[in-house]
Amino acid sequence: MTDLTRQAFDQARWLDHGCVGLEHFLLALLAEPSAATEALAELHLTYDRFVNYIRNQVGNPGWPSPRYDPEMGLTGPNPAGHQLMSCVEGFAAAWRHRSPAPERWLLPMVYADNMVASELDHFGVSP
Repeated sequence: MTDLTRQAFDQARWLDHGCVGLEHFLLALLAEPSAATEALAELHLTYDRFVNYIRNQVGNPGWPSPRYDPEMGLTGPNPAGHQLMSCVEGFAAAWRHRSPAPERWLLPMVYADNMVASELDHFGVSP
């Protein structure tokens, strides 16, 4: 499990979400300084702005994350989270990197047909 994956799990628990989705991976990415974080900050997308947005979405119809149950723990990544992890790990293996850099997480997040791309639209950020 990569550091960013662990951080995504931590973000989900911190927000009381029952599974780890793409939004948690983006929060984990935004939480630590990197070239990806700097690029997103230039587009006015920061950790604080995105976490506030996520908090306001919980409870809205169609919000995909179930509530966290401490007795059951996290159910793990949802299908989109698994797909993202596989894509990133595949890129890392192809480039013979042991651990993918944050920038290698950002590209699959914004170009995949997924929730993160649509959430980024809310902030005026396009792929």
